[in-house]
Amino acid sequence: MFVVEGKSLEELLEQSSLALFEIVCQIKRVKPKEKFTLKLEAANEEELLYEWLSTLLSESDLNEMFFSKFDIKIKKIKEKIF
Repeated sequence: MFVVEGKSLEELLEQSSLALFEIVCQIKRVKPKEKFTLKLEAANEEELLYEWLSTLLSESDLNEMFFSKFDIKIKKIKEKIF
């Protein structure tokens, strides 16, 4: 549905998130009002991307909110990505 690029994994996830919500809503009309923290664990970068976007969609639906700004921090611990 979309193609994104990033200089880092964090930037790639951020751009993917923005692209996803461009499809789901009119993201330019969504003002960030609340801070929402998500923590995920994945075995590799591809799995992390899938889990991240799936979780964003689920949380958006469950909480009846759209997301428009992302501050992503990733750390590796024993070959897992957080």
